[in-house]
Amino acid sequence: MTRVEAGVEVDAAPEAVWRVLLAFDDYPDWNPLIRRVDGRAEADRRLRVLLTQRGLPRRSSRRP
Repeated sequence: MTRVEAGVEVDAAPEAVWRVLLAFDDYPDWNPLIRRVDGRAEADRRLRVLLTQRGLPRRSSRRP
């Protein structure tokens, strides 16, 4: 399985960062590869993510 990791330091309070990360409807505004995220970020729940890769739609499912 392929694994991709990235990191960045954010100069903001953890609560502010989580607010942005959990605002799934806003993802397409700041990440052009993500078209939509459906689901809730809760343990044992899945998130459905619609991505655009090389101009083609791609679906993914992830656990928070």
